[in-house]
Amino acid sequence: MLNLSDFLRGRGVPEDAILLLEEQKIDCDYIALMDDATLASYIPSYGDRIALFTFCKSKQPLSKRKQGLLPRVPLSK
Repeated sequence: MLNLSDFLRGRGVPEDAILLLEEQKIDCDYIALMDDATLASYIPSYGDRIALFTFCKSKQPLSKRKQGLLPRVPLSK
C-alpha cells in the first residue's frame, strides 16, 4: 500500500517538502484538517495539494456513523 511520502515522491514533489512534512509529523489525519493556504506552505504546487487532499481522503476509514449503518443494510437475495 502506498504511503504518504511515496505518493508525494511519485508526483515529483521536492524531497525537502516531503522531509519537512515527515519532520513535523504531518500525516493524512492532519492534512485533512488543513486548509489550502496552510498546506501551501508545505506543498507549493496547487495540483499536488489537490491530489494530496484526494489521496488522504481515500485513506480515511468510513465514519463511525456509516459503519454503524452497514450491519443494518439488508442484503439482497
